Amino acid sequence: MQSASDFQQLQRDFAGYLRSGDESLLPAEVSRERAQVYGRLVFNNIKGFLDHNFPVLNEIVGDQRWQQLARSFVTEHACQTPYFLEIGREFLTWLRATQPDALAEFPYAEELAHYEWSELAIAVAEDDPAVQFCAGDLLDTLPQVSANAWPLRYDYPVHQIGPDYLPGEPPSEQTFLLIYRDAEYDVQFMEINALTWLLIDQLRLQEPLTARQLLEQIASSFPQLALQQVVDGGEQTLRELISRGVIIGSHRL
Repeated sequence: MQSASDFQQLQRDFAGYLRSGDESLLPAEVSRERAQVYGRLVFNNIKGFLDHNFPVLNEIVGDQRWQQLARSFVTEHACQTPYFLEIGREFLTWLRATQPDALAEFPYAEELAHYEWSELAIAVAEDDPAVQFCAGDLLDTLPQVSANAWPLRYDYPVHQIGPDYLPGEPPSEQTFLLIYRDAEYDVQFMEINALTWLLIDQLRLQEPLTARQLLEQIASSFPQLALQQVVDGGEQTLRELISRGVIIGSHRL
């Protein structure tokens, strides 16, 4: 009779075979033909999620390299979660940690992967808790940003990258984007400027500052703009973000 520890070792060996295809790990009790069927199912299932999550990166690097990347990911990476919807995040973690040679000629690949992953992450995120807006001047409150709205900053214009546009050196100015989920649960992207990115980023920290105080603090980073111009522009931006469902409430300090 097989002991529990022996069975666990058999499971580990079989899992190792499924990940790597290394036949030295194939348990004697399992036929090669059946194991190969399981191996293909495991790989194709995981690759299917990668195909869905990273369609632009897939198209850019080509089928052969994409297949190679998927195989290396399955073989090398120990996922920290069993949830299929987290495979994209795990793949992104692996890309950042390994910097695979297959992507050496695509210096924007990591940023593009993050941009593509963020769409699924926002789409499946939990709803925000119910929050209300305080009465009175919006600038004298602390606006609350939806957890399903992320300000993104990249060296490359990732929202423009595709087979017809493959940038070389990163542009002189960074790209600032906002991804959020609207009232119809559709994921939306919009290009924003550096000031708006900083405003949303700081609001997400929920520091004990009113919107007015935060805008006055931000103004010091934009000396080319008059203080009142930053405050007025910031208020207009906040109201637009409210209309888009990015700002979902406010509270007094």
